[in-house]
Amino acid sequence: QTLSPASKLWTYGVSDRRLRSSDRLLTHKTNGRELYESEFATLHNATGCDEGIFLHENDDVTKGSPTNIVARLEALLITPPPSPALPAGLRVG
Repeated sequence: QTLSPASKLWTYGVSDRRLRSSDRLLTHKTNGRELYESEFATLHNATGCDEGIFLHENDDVTKGSPTNIVARLEALLITPPPSPALPAGLRVG
């Protein structure tokens, strides 16, 4: 789903499905999108959200359904911290 450039705020839902931090495929961009697409469709149909958020089994934020997670903390932009299945985060600021 594409939001118009005029859209400023996205709504999101958090998936009940937890990703395994031991899954080495999480560190790579792949065509294996079925889980993310089906979970986003479920969340979107239930809530109308613009984005689905995925967590690891320990409830750490790991990724969005079609996007990467970036948070603004004052003037700093950050991504989730590294984990066994997630490469080091990006810091811009």
